[in-house]
Amino acid sequence: MLYRYQKLLALYGRRLQLINRNYTFLWLGQSVSLIGDTIFDTVLVLWVAMLLRNDNHAPLAVSGIGLAVALPSLLLSPFAGVLVDRWSKQRTMLVMDALRALLVCCLLLVTGALPLPFLAPGGLPLPVKLVALYMIVAASSSCSQFFNPSSMALLGIIVPEEQRTRASALSMGTGMFAWTLGPAIASVLYASFGIGWAIVFNVASFGWSWCMIRRIQLPASQPMAPTERPQRHFLRELWDGLSFIRGNALLFVLLLADCGFFFGLGIVNTLCLFLVTGNLHVPDSLYGPFCAIPASGGILGTWLVGRYGSKVGETRIYAWAALLSGACILFIGWQSNPLLALFGFFIANVSNLHAAVVTGPLILKATPEALVGRIFAARGTAITVSSMLATFLSGYLSSTLLRSLHLSLNGSASFNAINVLYICAGIIIMLAGIYAWWKLVRKG
Repeated sequence: MLYRYQKLLALYGRRLQLINRNYTFLWLGQSVSLIGDTIFDTVLVLWVAMLLRNDNHAPLAVSGIGLAVALPSLLLSPFAGVLVDRWSKQRTMLVMDALRALLVCCLLLVTGALPLPFLAPGGLPLPVKLVALYMIVAASSSCSQFFNPSSMALLGIIVPEEQRTRASALSMGTGMFAWTLGPAIASVLYASFGIGWAIVFNVASFGWSWCMIRRIQLPASQPMAPTERPQRHFLRELWDGLSFIRGNALLFVLLLADCGFFFGLGIVNTLCLFLVTGNLHVPDSLYGPFCAIPASGGILGTWLVGRYGSKVGETRIYAWAALLSGACILFIGWQSNPLLALFGFFIANVSNLHAAVVTGPLILKATPEALVGRIFAARGTAITVSSMLATFLSGYLSSTLLRSLHLSLNGSASFNAINVLYICAGIIIMLAGIYAWWKLVRKG
């Protein structure tokens, strides 16, 4: 009887595995952590907005959270990549999860969710609260600059090359599900229970991730451990990574195409609210559901590319996905009908996730294990710079130089600054797709 029970347990254990045992633990840890992050990020924005609800500086205070997240990626990521390549990937992820859990715990004191006996009932002064909040968010984001490249490098170790596209699709699909579900849950529960529960849940999600990563068993036959490799000067190792990108045709083309791709998406994301509520005349109360429908397109995109990605070829998928995404954004820029624009957003998200899923496996295929951290870190920095530049330029141009722009074509269609910038974003993304197709598909 006991033997039969053990046999059934082994059988169903294999059926519940995603690709293999190690990846299953990695996926389980990251799934819960992603949901915790999305809920926490949404609640944090709501808390700051409510804290300054009668203050004209509320939008600036909220944007400070985004700046605190982005600056470590911009300033620290290239250097973090060198250290990730030197260190054990699994151990680095464990340490960073523990540090992020401790940092987020500190927010219980900063926000007043856990009142301190020696402070007044109102807690810390407002400026102190905001400064402490930004510092903790920036420190947590700094930990992520070590965790994320380590995670990609670990995936390259535990997942065979032929299964990496499917693994990437599963991870990206989970991320899209988290970003679809998380904000909806967060806004409802924040109104009922405040910020404390979100902090505790995020800490628990880091603890869960730590436990799952701890269960991963690395293959016994590994190349020379990072600590045993001869280490060169820090800046020399950083330069080696950048030189490798410049000398590798695939990585260099992907980096340039990604910069154009994310520059265009930065314009789209910055002006999305103004396009939907202003140009398309969607009520503010329906903005959330309007954005949730395209997010489901991202989930569909990850499922589709996981089914046929390895058969069609990752480079072909990336190029055609960028072309289709740009065409959809171009189509949206011409629209005044909200239903047609919604359809365009849905297809664009399907395409965007196709490109996002295949990028990781392509980089892992072209990069030696000793350089994986530096390559992913360099890519992250380039994407951050492109997105921030697009955010600044689109916000500045739509508010100043193009603010009074109004174009009319034969009296049947009119365009303002938002339309024009969306059309420009679509053209930029299409050019990135054409460049990728020309260099990676047509020329092999």
